[in-house]
Amino acid sequence: MSNTAYFLWVGCTLPDLARVSILSAAEAGFDTVLFTDQKQDITHPALRVIDCREISLPWGPEDVRLKDEDRPCYAAFSDLFRFALLARHDGWWFDCDTIILRPAQAFTALLKPGQITVGREDDETINGAVLGSLGHSHARHLYDTAAKAFPVLERWGVVGPALITRCIAEGSVSAHVLSQEYFYPIHHADIAGIYRPEDSARLQAEEPSWFCLSVWGEVLSRSGLKHLAPPEGSYLADLLARHPELGGIGGDGVKLAAYLAENLHRLDELESGSVALRTLMRKAWFRLRLARGKRDE
Repeated sequence: MSNTAYFLWVGCTLPDLARVSILSAAEAGFDTVLFTDQKQDITHPALRVIDCREISLPWGPEDVRLKDEDRPCYAAFSDLFRFALLARHDGWWFDCDTIILRPAQAFTALLKPGQITVGREDDETINGAVLGSLGHSHARHLYDTAAKAFPVLERWGVVGPALITRCIAEGSVSAHVLSQEYFYPIHHADIAGIYRPEDSARLQAEEPSWFCLSVWGEVLSRSGLKHLAPPEGSYLADLLARHPELGGIGGDGVKLAAYLAENLHRLDELESGSVALRTLMRKAWFRLRLARGKRDE
């Protein structure tokens, strides 16, 4: 059904951000489905938790990896899973770092028969972290194209936004492409702003034009911000305070300190939280650029 929201989480129990993301869809009125490979402690009247193996794929999460790496690449498995799912079912896919801000009916109105609905990450890239489908043929094409790269991928990102952007540009996939403010209103290079109290008023003023907010979990992970609870007065802290039904996002001071100690050489120069955040994000952005450079080679 077109008012269904689909999520996937495999490999471990749900972290706080994923829980907030999934509950935000259920609270928005979606018939919400979480696919997973293990028991998860999350409940909501609008939520169903389903074994991810009900969507038959040639490979399981543990089989997919990057070349020359032994650990599973769950992000790549997620890319293939969403294409397979939407090749069979109408509705919306959301990555587990997306917070839904509009009612389900507003998302349903964005769907176009026989097309996928996606949003721009920026002027160059169309992202698939939020992906709607009404009619399955174009999602099937994405699946068939992506599956050729599995189970051992040559490089990071080969089946993600790069694939979606290329297929739409080539015309092999018909898409309703929305501008950045719909799904990715804060660029990943600027996502530290949701943690900075001085940015809160500006972001709250911009929020009414957003449908959802991607908080760029990969960038949070690379920057160490995933270990930081939203500071009091920040946009993210305020958003969660306005929606207590979603729960909170806790931090881990010990892990954050360890990350800083391992990654920053001049901790004595970090005179304030804002300086620390800017330093973290510069490092995260640099690492993301390196990863994308390798992907595009």
